[in-house]
Amino acid sequence: IVGHANDVRASVRGGLIALGADPELRARVRAEASARAQAEASARAQIEIDARARAQAQIDARVQLEAQVRARAYAARDGMVAWLTYCGGDPYKRQHEREAQLRAQDEARAQAEARDAQLRAQRAAIDEANARRAQIAVEIREQQIALLVSLGGVMRPPMPAPVDEFHGDAVAGQSWVGGHWEWTAPQWIWIPGFWTEVDGGGGGVIETVTTVTDTVGTVTDSVRDHRSTTVDVAVPPPPPPPPPPTNTNVDRDHRSSTPPPPPPPSSGNRDHRTSTPPPSSSSSGNRDHRH
Repeated sequence: IVGHANDVRASVRGGLIALGADPELRARVRAEASARAQAEASARAQIEIDARARAQAQIDARVQLEAQVRARAYAARDGMVAWLTYCGGDPYKRQHEREAQLRAQDEARAQAEARDAQLRAQRAAIDEANARRAQIAVEIREQQIALLVSLGGVMRPPMPAPVDEFHGDAVAGQSWVGGHWEWTAPQWIWIPGFWTEVDGGGGGVIETVTTVTDTVGTVTDSVRDHRSTTVDVAVPPPPPPPPPPTNTNVDRDHRSSTPPPPPPPSSGNRDHRTSTPPPSSSSSGNRDHRH
C-alpha cells in the first residue's frame, strides 16, 4: 500500500509540474516570510536603539545644560556674595540670626526655669517661716498658760450646752429672753432666762445670747461663743497695794502745787531777776544798772 501511494504521489506531482506548477513554491514563501519577519524585527530593533540613543542624548544635553546653569548661578551668587561682603555685608546673616534666635529661646527658657525655681524656693521659705511662727506661737501660748496656771489661773473648759428652760406660754406684752452661760472664774455660771416688757404689745421669745465675762464681770464678747475647743486662762485679780508708810517728819512734800512762803529779806540787796525797781527806802544804796 505504501509503495502504491508513493507512486500515485509522484504521478500527481509530475502531472502538476507538466501543467506549470512550481513544486518549491511553499518553501520559497516560507523562506520569504521568514526573511521579511527578520528584516522587520531588525528594523524595529534599530528604531528602538535609535530612539533610546536620541532620548539619552536629550537627557545628557538637559543635564549638561542644567549643570551649566547651576554653575553660572553659583558663580553669580559667589560674585554677589563677594561684592556684598566687600561692601560690609554678612554672608552668614541668616545663619547667625537663626543661631541668635535659638540662643534667645534657650536664655528665655533658662530664665523662666530660674524664676520658677526662685518662686518655689520663696514659697517654700514662706511656708517654712509660717510653720515656724505657728510653732513658736503655740509654744509661747503653752508657756504663758503654764505660767498663768502656776500663778493661780484657772483654765477655762469648753462652754456647756445651753440649758433647756421651760418658760411657759407667751405673755401678752412681754417676751422671753433665754438664759445664757457666763464665765466667772473658775467656773461657768448659768444665767437663767426672764420675761421682759416689749414695746408694741406682742409677746414672743428672744433668742438666747451667749455672753462671756472675765473675772471682774466685764463683758468681753456679746456674740455666740464658737470657741468650744479654745483654752482660756482666767487670772485672779491682783492683791491691793500696801498702804503708804507713815511719815513722822515734818518735811514738806515738794510735789504739791502750793509754793512755800518767801523768806524774809535779810538785807537791802535788790533781786536783779525781777523787772520792778526797788523802793527808795531801801537800806542799800546800790543802783540799778539795767536802766
